[in-house]
Amino acid sequence: MSLLNSTRGSLLRITTFTDSGIWTKSNDVGFVVVEVTGLGGFGGPGSSTQSGGGGGGGGYTRKTILSSDLGATEDVTVSLFAPLPTSFGSHCQALAGGNGEAGGTTWSNGGAGGTFGTSSGGDINLFGQSGSKGGTSDAVGGAGGNSPMVNGAGNPTSSVGGSARSYSGGGGAGGASGGHNGGNPGGGIVVVYEYSL
Repeated sequence: MSLLNSTRGSLLRITTFTDSGIWTKSNDVGFVVVEVTGLGGFGGPGSSTQSGGGGGGGGYTRKTILSSDLGATEDVTVSLFAPLPTSFGSHCQALAGGNGEAGGTTWSNGGAGGTFGTSSGGDINLFGQSGSKGGTSDAVGGAGGNSPMVNGAGNPTSSVGGSARSYSGGGGAGGASGGHNGGNPGGGIVVVYEYSL
């Protein structure tokens, strides 16, 4: 993950949250750089005849925050369910990607891909990528959408949808036709880089 391009301050510590928690400010902190990646969407399951759509990729945001603008503690929320946001206090947040739809019951009705996750509040706000629609003329499920950090899960061929890399924000792939389950998404993550002045 990228760091602030700055000649000021020394990196003191890095705190990573893969679950919700509380960040506590230390007395030696001059500013922090926060990176937030939202949860990806789950891949849709395949029906007996149609494959499921891929989940959307989560959004990403990065923000530099001065110590004077930080509370003594900040709530960190890491979403486990789409489309809820992953956030660092009230400073910045990244929304989860949408879940892929299940495969339909007709030959031309593959599941739609999940929507992309957005972000807000940061100095840099990036969107994820929508999941791909499930195949309609073969057994291939839709690919999971990429997050700005990592690619989503690729297309399965005739099986359970592939799962995205852990804590990546990538979407899970859709399940193939024949009733296969969709893949799991990459979870959200918050990384706090603490710098001295």
